[in-house]
Formats: sequence, C-alpha cells, structure tokens
Amino acid sequence: MRASKGQFRFEAFNPKEILRVTKTESDTMWPSVRAFVESLIAREQDYIIEGVHLQPRHIAKLKKTKHWTQIRAVFLVKTDIEKITSGFPRFKGSHDWMYPNIKDEPEKIAKAAEMVKAHGEYTATQARKYKLNLVHMDDGFPKKIADTMKRLIA
Repeated sequence: MRASKGQFRFEAFNPKEILRVTKTESDTMWPSVRAFVESLIAREQDYIIEGVHLQPRHIAKLKKTKHWTQIRAVFLVKTDIEKITSGFPRFKGSHDWMYPNIKDEPEKIAKAAEMVKAHGEYTATQARKYKLNLVHMDDGFPKKIADTMKRLIA
C-alpha cells in the first residue's frame, strides 16, 4: 500500500485499510522481532521495543515461552477522537513524527486522528483478549507515562 509521493497513508487510505496493512506488516516482521527479543534476553540486555507493528496477538505467543518471566509488556492507546484531535497541535516541536506532516490542517488532523483511534481500539481489544497490560492515554498523559515507567523498571 503506497500513498502518492508527499502523502502519508492516513491521507490516502481509510483507517480500516491502514490497519489491515499494518497487521500484514506485523505478521511479516514478527519472526525477526521475536528472534531479537530472545537474543536480548539471552544477553541479559534491557530494551524497549515499540510501535504499531508490535501487536498483542504476537506478544501473547511469548507467554508460553521460558522468556515470559523476563518480559514486561504494556500497550499504550488513545481512543477518544476529540482528545486525539485536540492533542496534535499541543505538541508542536516535540518529537512527534506525525505533527510536522499534518501541521494545522484540519482535514489532515482529522484523518490522522481517525487512524490513531482505529489502531488504539484494535490494540485495546487485542490486549484485553490476551490479558496483556493496557493503559488508556486519553487523559492524564504525563502521570500515566510516569506510572507506566515505574511499573516497567520495578
């Protein structure tokens, strides 16, 4: 799935199409990610792996391995469309990869927010299904990040 030059997927495709492709990409990447995780554990290295391609249905497979006791997994999601939409402009100049591409263009912000919401809803459903840690980030972002960090490094 390719968008035209200068476009992002959220501009050219609807959230369901993007989610479908993201799942396929995740399936393709999973064997390498799993090998990477197992290698890090064998070397006793701490590491944070993040991104939309790291999906609960794959992480749940690690629950059945000897490595699970050494893995701390948490999924952070946003699902409130109004809060997602209003949040984009608040973080101008931060390290958000998306904002420079949507700027203050309402149509792009709306499409990007729909994509974030679709990913958040799917991830939340899957995290609950597989009984994995889930944190809704729509409210109290700084506190939830701090609390999550404490849980991860405890």
